[in-house]
Amino acid sequence: MVNLGNCMAARGDLERAKQLYQEAVSMDSSSVEALYNLGLMSQKLRFYEEALDYFHKILVLVRNHSHVLYQLGRTHEFMGEIEVAMEWYLKALALSPTDAGILTKMASLYAADGNSRQVCNWQHLHCHFDSLEL
Repeated sequence: MVNLGNCMAARGDLERAKQLYQEAVSMDSSSVEALYNLGLMSQKLRFYEEALDYFHKILVLVRNHSHVLYQLGRTHEFMGEIEVAMEWYLKALALSPTDAGILTKMASLYAADGNSRQVCNWQHLHCHFDSLEL
């Protein structure tokens, strides 16, 4: 079911993909992949509360999952809850401290907020992590 859902998602049939992921979860409620994909489909379809529910279900099954924490942040960001989003991004960053994508996302949110001092701090931190990967 999950693979067929992935095919439907790739085709752009998000509603059908979501249905297939729901079927997969009804057969195995602990399927992290199906729950994650349900969260993503709900996010894309702008059912943000639903997306949050799916991502939180994963955290019950897998306590620390940086991708899920990141998606929780994204969902809150889409909802306009920037401070809450930043909290989730920080939790994701704690698990993946060298993730340039998370650092860039946080810097862009600070920049959008007009917090230039904080942006400078994040850019400095980002450059520091980039230098560690040499």
